[in-house]
Amino acid sequence: MSALLIAHVMALSLWGGIVATEAVLEMANRKDPATRGFVARTHYWIDLLIEVPAISAVVVTGVALAIGAWPLPPIYWLHVSAALIAIALNLYCVAQVVLRARADSAQEWLARTYRVQVSVIGVPFALVALFVGFAMTSH
Repeated sequence: MSALLIAHVMALSLWGGIVATEAVLEMANRKDPATRGFVARTHYWIDLLIEVPAISAVVVTGVALAIGAWPLPPIYWLHVSAALIAIALNLYCVAQVVLRARADSAQEWLARTYRVQVSVIGVPFALVALFVGFAMTSH
């Protein structure tokens, strides 16, 4: 396994751990209204200081791996497509988290919280990308 692939897997692992942590935070947010401010601020700082750099590392290492594998076989395009959808949905979530942290009203805060939770749609795409990626590296 190349150093670049190891760096990519490490960045993916970090990103997955962050997403799992944020899911736990958001579940606590639904159960205890007293934690809403804490959850919003904590999720905001996790996104800005850890998650966005992790996603950036995934993208940079992924692009470098794709360049090294050029021309890409069809299965690789499935991998890249699923990964890009997961990344886009996660970045949408980051935007909602930032807007929620800056919300002026409880109604706007609740609308942003709902949009943060909707971003779970990206998980199946991430799993497809993960499965295909591991299948490609096992050959």
